[in-house]
Amino acid sequence: MFKNNPYYHKSIRNAVIAFGNLFSGIHLVDYESTGKAIRNVEVPISFARKQQWLQRIQGDPEFLKKFEAELPRISFDIISMEYQAGKKIGNHFDHMLINCGVPKTVGSPAPWRLTFELSAYCKTVDDSLQIKEQILPYFTPSLALNYLLLPEYNFSMDVPVTLLSITDEDNYDDLHSNRRIIDTYTFAMDVQLFGPTSNNVGVIKETIANINTMDGTPMETNNSVVVPRTANKTDAYTIAANWTIL
Repeated sequence: MFKNNPYYHKSIRNAVIAFGNLFSGIHLVDYESTGKAIRNVEVPISFARKQQWLQRIQGDPEFLKKFEAELPRISFDIISMEYQAGKKIGNHFDHMLINCGVPKTVGSPAPWRLTFELSAYCKTVDDSLQIKEQILPYFTPSLALNYLLLPEYNFSMDVPVTLLSITDEDNYDDLHSNRRIIDTYTFAMDVQLFGPTSNNVGVIKETIANINTMDGTPMETNNSVVVPRTANKTDAYTIAANWTIL
């Protein structure tokens, strides 16, 4: 099964990029009493484990001074992946991919939940609060994130991202080290992981619809046919609809 059909949609990679893009562009602004902005900095974001940044913060004193100039900063990472059995819609439901030249189909995806941990590192309480106010209003507690799940086929979908919790750390009591405030946000992102695509696309050229009354008594039948039946999507064609009263 795996040897003869290698593929890579970059589904998890694309989910990570889409999640990170949600939090890019956060700015911290300070004002004078006159209302003039005296600081306007964009908070950099990186895909890295929280522990990596903690080790940098808690490292040797010389490196600590160098790191302080890099705050504020945001990092995020995947901390778990869980299969969502209750959201599986069956193995016989195919998606047709039509924006990729030759039409293809891809089978019913596997629903997985990615849990992200996003950490915001700040030197002041005001910086921490500014970041919170630029994140929290969008999650009530979920946000619909639309992005290309299969970029090579121009296939997009709304994916829910849910804020699960917020925790904070503040070493203000430690008078022997520079202050740091770390706010940790936990998010769940429900993604769909698709299997291999197939070129075996069956195009429907004829439909038959039976219309009944509320009690199930047959009323009429509609038979619609593509004319000519050999027509493709880019060819000229008409649809002949025939109604039969029963």
